[in-house]
Amino acid sequence: RHMEALEMLYELELYSPYNADEAPEFFATLYRNQAWALKALGRIEEAAIYFSRMATASQNAKGNLDWFDKWDLGKITAAQAFKEGNMEEF
Repeated sequence: RHMEALEMLYELELYSPYNADEAPEFFATLYRNQAWALKALGRIEEAAIYFSRMATASQNAKGNLDWFDKWDLGKITAAQAFKEGNMEEF
């Protein structure tokens, strides 16, 4: 089901009449959901790219990252460190 969700999210991104500068709230949510779908599929590095995009869009929308944004960034950083065996960063 994660792959189906990811495909639908890619279509939303592709066919959106707006870009991330015009609709940062929408894209922050879209990128967050794409990142979680990728993470669920074990595609950690790709998920990190979308979490980074989410952070940029979220910051553009709100001016600062909120606790939820920071939580997601922390979780993906921990997942990357664990995958790489970097226990110090983990």
